[in-house]
Amino acid sequence: MGDVLGGLNLHVIRGSKVQTLSKIALHKPADFSYECFLKYRNLNPKCCAEKASNRFGKPSFSLNGPKGSKVEGWLLSIGEGNEIIYMESWPWEPSFYVFTSGSSTIMGRLLDWLQSESADLHLIKGGKI
Repeated sequence: MGDVLGGLNLHVIRGSKVQTLSKIALHKPADFSYECFLKYRNLNPKCCAEKASNRFGKPSFSLNGPKGSKVEGWLLSIGEGNEIIYMESWPWEPSFYVFTSGSSTIMGRLLDWLQSESADLHLIKGGKI
C-alpha cells in the first residue's frame, strides 16, 4: 500500500529496480519554471532529508560519501508507476536534490510539501511561555 502525499499515491522503490528507474527521473525543478526553481533554492537541505526519512522510512539506497557520511536516496513511483520521483541527500555539503520523470504538477506538489513543513517553529498568537 502506498503513502498518500498531496493527493499523490506514492510507493517507495527498493531493490534491483532502483538503479534502472533512477535514470528515468531526469527533470530538475528549474526545467519546469522559475517559480519551481525559487521554491527549490529556498529549501533547507537538512530539513528535507529528515522529512523524507520520516515520511518514507529507509532509503531506496545508501552509498558511502566523503568524510564518513552517507549519500541517501529515495525513489518513489506514483500510482501505477507512470511517474518517478527521485530525491537524494548529501549531508556533508549539505545538499538535497529532487528530480521527476516529467510532470511539472508532480514537481510543484513535491516542492510545496518539502517547503510547507520546513519551518520547525510556528508563531501562535496569544501563546504563553
